[in-house]
Amino acid sequence: MIDAEWGTHSAGGLVPPVPSLLWPIYDYGSLGVQYFWMISGFIFAFVYGKSDIGLTEFFGRRVARLYPLHIVTLVAVALCQMVLIILVGTALFIPANDLYHFGLNLLFIPSLGFEAGPSFNSPIWSVAIEVPIYLLFWICLRYLPLNTGTALIIAAVFFLLQRYITFNHLDYCGMMFFIGVAIFYASQWFEPKALSVLAVACFLGWVVGASVFPNISSSNTVVLVMSFGLPLVILGALDRLWVGRNMILDRLAAFGDLSYSIYLIHLPLLMLISIGMAGLGLDRGLLSGNVTAMLVYLGITIWVSHLSLTWFEAPARRWLRSAFKPATGMTKSVES
Repeated sequence: MIDAEWGTHSAGGLVPPVPSLLWPIYDYGSLGVQYFWMISGFIFAFVYGKSDIGLTEFFGRRVARLYPLHIVTLVAVALCQMVLIILVGTALFIPANDLYHFGLNLLFIPSLGFEAGPSFNSPIWSVAIEVPIYLLFWICLRYLPLNTGTALIIAAVFFLLQRYITFNHLDYCGMMFFIGVAIFYASQWFEPKALSVLAVACFLGWVVGASVFPNISSSNTVVLVMSFGLPLVILGALDRLWVGRNMILDRLAAFGDLSYSIYLIHLPLLMLISIGMAGLGLDRGLLSGNVTAMLVYLGITIWVSHLSLTWFEAPARRWLRSAFKPATGMTKSVES
């Protein structure tokens, strides 16, 4: 995703680095959003699947996880745009930066149909759109026997909605999220080793089939489920080889924590780079096709995100969660 953003945002339409090598990232990097929706469903089923968590605590945990960094990056982008207007005479990257859209972002609803377009720290749209899906997941968890079959039925309903109505990607988000939920429960069906062999065989079969019959890979949904869904099944199966330790899934959840930080920090950081270059009188064309600059940017983004997660987000999360009573049914040590 960062590579794709570097190619589209950093140089204002200039040549992205190494297009002959990184073209899949530039062309298909946006699929990462749908992939993380699927990952979210998988992790939510892992963390909350056997809990009786109440609605207040459930959403309290989401607020504690998502809101602190969102507010900081929202304010950071607003300040950066002000500075950029002074230095270069215009805001960069994102067009809608008025008070109305600032309010939508404060309410965490920048992408639910009330907006005129992308605003402020625009990547937050794909996280904010998950909030209604979180509510649906909790309702299913509380009032339905949530399992592979139930999750697939819900995913199928969202799939059908895509054919008749599109509401700001909410239908696609819901479909991918509940496919992730279904994949987690499916990974619990069989013996771990047998399931891993089955998933690997299915994945290799799809690769061969896609080579022989290219049309079967024309659907983004098929690509995502087969390319990333089956590896999730493998992870879920392998995780059970370490009974009671959740080694792999704990690390997958930890990766999800850092990926959220990277996702929200990379655009403000890009704006700071633009401010620095404008302040020094440097032409942003220096970034055009510059592999070294992209790698440095990537490294700095990961480093800053790690610092943010360790020294700001985690403490803020613990402080906010202290206002909520721990769920009596929680059985997982992973934070989500």
